[in-house]
Amino acid sequence: MAIANHIIPVCPFSHGIISALTLSMHKGASDNFEVFMRLLLCLFLIGRAGGADADGLPPDQMQIQLGSRHISMNQNMKENGFEEFNPGATFTWNDRAFGLNYAAGAFRNSFGNLAPVVAISKLWSANYGLKLGLFAGLSYYGDDADFISVGSTSTGVIPIMGLQANYENAYVQLLPTDDDHPGFGFLLVTGWVFPLNKQ
Repeated sequence: MAIANHIIPVCPFSHGIISALTLSMHKGASDNFEVFMRLLLCLFLIGRAGGADADGLPPDQMQIQLGSRHISMNQNMKENGFEEFNPGATFTWNDRAFGLNYAAGAFRNSFGNLAPVVAISKLWSANYGLKLGLFAGLSYYGDDADFISVGSTSTGVIPIMGLQANYENAYVQLLPTDDDHPGFGFLLVTGWVFPLNKQ
């Protein structure tokens, strides 16, 4: 648990709560899962602490992930290739601390397993209902992190980052990847955004 003490010193009180949860629900991998759950809890608390203009606890929108497209990536790193039907749901608190958007959720990853995710993002409005921006976060892949060059095999956590474009209720994310073969590939992710509160 040393990594958790370095990553999230601002949330020491979460240790007891998440330890009890992970020991009862995720036996066999509780240490690594606990790290990620503490990160998720802390991001949630930071996201809702946006000051007087924040709407409070309820999230502002729900992002429904539908699928992905692996571009110039090594399909042989998984026996049957990557899975590109990747349903998931992420709740987002917009314009909170430091003017950022904070998100927490889970999705079906390219290896067919559930992957919790936390992220921050910043989008800027353009013309004709278009928004452009950047996002970065962490996802818990467990043993699947072994197949990703930037993943941590000791914690099961991988970093994610890239570009995002929203048009009306649709979104597209473009993530650069490096899967241990010459050159870089890209992961294209698509889905829908549904507002939950009035902005």
